[in-house]
Amino acid sequence: MRLNLTFLTGLAAASLSLGSANLQASLLTGDGACTTDSVHITSVSETGSGNSIFSGTPGIAATACAGMFAGANDDAQGGSNPDPNIGQLGDGFMNGQVIKGSSFDYFNFISPADLQDRDGDGNATDPGWVHLAHVDGEGNTAYSTMGEDGNELYLGDILNFAFCLTGPECSGTGGTWSLDVSEDSFELVTDILGPNAFDHLTFVFKAGSNLAVYDFDFTQLANGTLGINFTTAYSFEGTWNTGDFTNHKGNAQAISHMSVWARDPALPTRDIPLPSSLLLLMAGGLMLVMRRR
Repeated sequence: MRLNLTFLTGLAAASLSLGSANLQASLLTGDGACTTDSVHITSVSETGSGNSIFSGTPGIAATACAGMFAGANDDAQGGSNPDPNIGQLGDGFMNGQVIKGSSFDYFNFISPADLQDRDGDGNATDPGWVHLAHVDGEGNTAYSTMGEDGNELYLGDILNFAFCLTGPECSGTGGTWSLDVSEDSFELVTDILGPNAFDHLTFVFKAGSNLAVYDFDFTQLANGTLGINFTTAYSFEGTWNTGDFTNHKGNAQAISHMSVWARDPALPTRDIPLPSSLLLLMAGGLMLVMRRR
């Protein structure tokens, strides 16, 4: 399945500047060669009981992708290490940070109506993507921290993200991934001030000289394919491959690094009724919580 949502540069970049000097660069231009079947969800189970909700092969493909972006590198200039990592405009690759003169167009996966005011300046210009974890070419995982002003949350305390690169079923060009959440993190729900829910899970792959982004939109999946509810925590498993990243001989190239992001929407979001929007993060298996001021 091929789905290209890459926007062009030039006038489009200027129109999306939203008054920020951060976005006065051209937008990354892809060739439309990414494929949504490069990342799948193959299993969904209840975190506590282990009861299976979904299991299938090849599974559920990403709902959209953007790429391929030749020469792009989300790791450069701190693009995969945002701070304070709460989804502010220009803070990190997925939020349109300018990296070597170009920025990713976050409107590949959201609309202007999805923008929010995460920096408290009174303007809804913030895309809302939060960086969860980074995996290097050796399979080492580094978790991010989100928050500011003493309200930081180290995501490695509540997340377990595995991205398999070596082993019987894994290699540098394909393997499995999984995402689990500690049940202990749910105790923090009662202490949340202004709870938010993640509505997208997004993978950024870098291999060779190319980069591509693969997105799962839970506002679509929760209402159809998965058949999940919004009062239960889930764990996810899936597969990935670098079939989109081929060399001059047509062979898949080994991944050099990847990042996983989730988008934190304003509430209420779109047409998802409460309390579903408040608990959508549970449905996505990403119960990231923090105390807001």
